Amino acid sequence: MSQVHPQPQEQNHEAWRTTAEVSFPSMNRPAVLFVALLVFVHGTLLWLMLTRQLDPLFNDAKHRLGPGTDFAAYYYAGIGVLSGKGAYGHGPGFGFRYHPLFAGAIGIFFGGMSISSAYIIWCILHEIGFFWIWTRLPSICTSRREFILLSTFLVFFSPYYLEVYMGNASFLSSVILFQTILLISRNRHLAATILLVFSIIVKPIGIVLLSLQIIQGRWRSTAAIGVLFMLSAVPFFWKNLQALYHVTFLNLAAIPMKGWVVHGGNQGLHAFVVNLCARIAGIPVSQLSSYSELPQYSLLLVYLLPLLLVVLSFAASFQYRNRTYLLAFLWFSTYLLGYKDVWEHSYSICIVVLLCAWMSDFFPRRLLLLAALLMALPTAFVFYDLALPAGPNDPERYWSHAVSIVHHSTKPAAILLPYAYAIWKALLEQKAPL
Repeated sequence: MSQVHPQPQEQNHEAWRTTAEVSFPSMNRPAVLFVALLVFVHGTLLWLMLTRQLDPLFNDAKHRLGPGTDFAAYYYAGIGVLSGKGAYGHGPGFGFRYHPLFAGAIGIFFGGMSISSAYIIWCILHEIGFFWIWTRLPSICTSRREFILLSTFLVFFSPYYLEVYMGNASFLSSVILFQTILLISRNRHLAATILLVFSIIVKPIGIVLLSLQIIQGRWRSTAAIGVLFMLSAVPFFWKNLQALYHVTFLNLAAIPMKGWVVHGGNQGLHAFVVNLCARIAGIPVSQLSSYSELPQYSLLLVYLLPLLLVVLSFAASFQYRNRTYLLAFLWFSTYLLGYKDVWEHSYSICIVVLLCAWMSDFFPRRLLLLAALLMALPTAFVFYDLALPAGPNDPERYWSHAVSIVHHSTKPAAILLPYAYAIWKALLEQKAPL
């Protein structure tokens, strides 16, 4: 007979974390020296990443436009807002595609600087967020050994270094969301709501936590977040509905460029499924420019996958509605597994995702350590990369089926393992007799 996991356990655990937050696991001299070594290793890895000596490990570093590519989109969007040209349609790659208020804030804070100076400050902000999370570990850990283990995981987490290199906002948004989750677990819902709105404006990853709000019965705060998010965008779109259509399309539809629906940088499960469907149908990925070009059965799978994940997550969430950290993990995972554009650096948010899983006291530790190891290590890209001209040249179109499947399955597998475990446990407990 299946053993039902008691829901009150996490509530007590969260209360313990709140009172223990100011304490620190006792550190002997070897432990202090080891942490100092980790700080040195972290600085060294960051320097190697920013000086492009680790480029061969990552598709996004080797075959895109170089350090700060994503930050450049934010920077030029901010300049566009201040000059009256709007936030969208500027910068490298696909340009800016988030809330225009964030672009305006970037313009105000960085508009008077050169882009290189602004990027340096952006990197410093990432480091502040990184070390802030590190300072939270004592409230998460119950022993010196656990603290050392999680600190090592943090320092060797490769998607973070790629995130800083690209200059994206995913990690900074996740830092805000981590504090939001901690506030929710302590019933400080007003402060949590304010931070959640802020994080969604920075990057809409935080929308996934609206499901957590709904499941735990906070309908008013959920509605308030939605209203504030939309109202804050009205001044930017009032006279330019075309920009609203443009940014909505960029975020929800496949990028309408031949060869960029599937590419070596996209590491999400959704991209893996699209890639697999295209290859089974015999469609060269270099020619694919829209989901509509896939066979009907493949198209159904591509569109049903996110819906299936949402249904499964809601079913499990109502089973565990009082377990805030577990709910956070489930909905972050739903985003990573179901969204169409999940780059390797996007997994930088898994520092927070896996910490939530760890804090939930729900998963077997060995399962989480395996997931953390798969997530922290780079993919095997260095072994099957190709010599291509500098710039945005995608090796995906030259890979064999086997290489492509290996490349695109590595990161999704790391998050799918604990996610599948949580769904499986929820289904077992729903069938268990009272």
